[in-house]
Amino acid sequence: MTLASEDMGAPSFLLNISSINGSMVVISTGVVEAVITRTMFDHYPVVIYAVSMVLLPTELFGTIPDEYAIPPQQDDAPP
Repeated sequence: MTLASEDMGAPSFLLNISSINGSMVVISTGVVEAVITRTMFDHYPVVIYAVSMVLLPTELFGTIPDEYAIPPQQDDAPP
C-alpha cells in the first residue's frame, strides 16, 4: 500500500516479498515476479525501490491462464 492509496481509501493489493540467498529480493503479485534492482530514494520513513517489472496485482489482472503457464517438463525416456 502506498501513502497516496491509504489517504484516498483505495483497496489494498497483496504482494509476496521474499529473499533469495540474502542478497536478492523478489516481489510476486501472483501475475508477475520482479526483483528489486536498486534503491531510488531512502529517507526515513520513505523508501522507493526500482523493480525489474511492472507489478500487476492479481486483484486487477487475475491469475495467469493455464494456457500460458509453463508446461511441466516431461521425461523423454521410453516407457
